[in-house]
Amino acid sequence: MVKIYSRDYCSLTMKEKDEWNILREREVIHKIGDGDLAIRKSLYREYPVAVRHYLSLFPNNHLDIVDLRNTEYLSNNVELFYSLINSPSKMNVIF
Repeated sequence: MVKIYSRDYCSLTMKEKDEWNILREREVIHKIGDGDLAIRKSLYREYPVAVRHYLSLFPNNHLDIVDLRNTEYLSNNVELFYSLINSPSKMNVIF
């Protein structure tokens, strides 16, 4: 199996869970009644990276929205990949 990340994002550390719980409490703007209903403001972009992956349907294949906003980093990686696949020292493989 090919992995994108070196870590398994299907589980969180205690520190990550604690940070997530603190942020979820900060998201509550107004509680409605005595139950769990509340008006919330999403702080998703402030969640730890591992939490954003964990919440995804496919945690170990998640493309993080925060990372995708870093266009300079992505452009550099695309250029590196392009040079790698066009390198004369690599054999061309037909699938």
